[in-house]
Amino acid sequence: MTRSISKRTAETKAIAARLARKIFFSAGGGSASGGKKPSENAVVIVLKGDLGAGKTTFARGFIGACITRKKVQSPTFVLMKRFPISKKHSGVFRNIFHIDAYRLKNEKEATSLRLYELFSDPTALILIEWPERIFSIIPKKHTRVLFSHKTPRERIINIHEAHA
Repeated sequence: MTRSISKRTAETKAIAARLARKIFFSAGGGSASGGKKPSENAVVIVLKGDLGAGKTTFARGFIGACITRKKVQSPTFVLMKRFPISKKHSGVFRNIFHIDAYRLKNEKEATSLRLYELFSDPTALILIEWPERIFSIIPKKHTRVLFSHKTPRERIINIHEAHA
């Protein structure tokens, strides 16, 4: 487990970018020669914490570290957004999916998102906010990022990386 404390948006994004680079490059992403991915499924990262704890900021930092885009919008109202990764920079990954399950009541409501297909796609990186709404369908192997308030302006971010 990695524990960090963030006092500013920029720090939260930097913590996310470090995790993105670690996952991205350990799977061969971004390298000229590519690489072998240790899994046959998508890399899934769940972001769990109270409202305003930094989940969306973290997701923006993570996605921003993997693609060149100035503004990354949250999928709160559309539930899911896809961010393509150019072949030149991708290695094994082709897309990042950002899912915000806040408005879902249960797993059944997520059916239209075709998550089982996404979870089995080894070229996908998937970030899920509010995973507790659909937890029973999330793969057992996933990275958990837990957010909590230390003070009104400080966040504790605990990262529990996936293990085989």
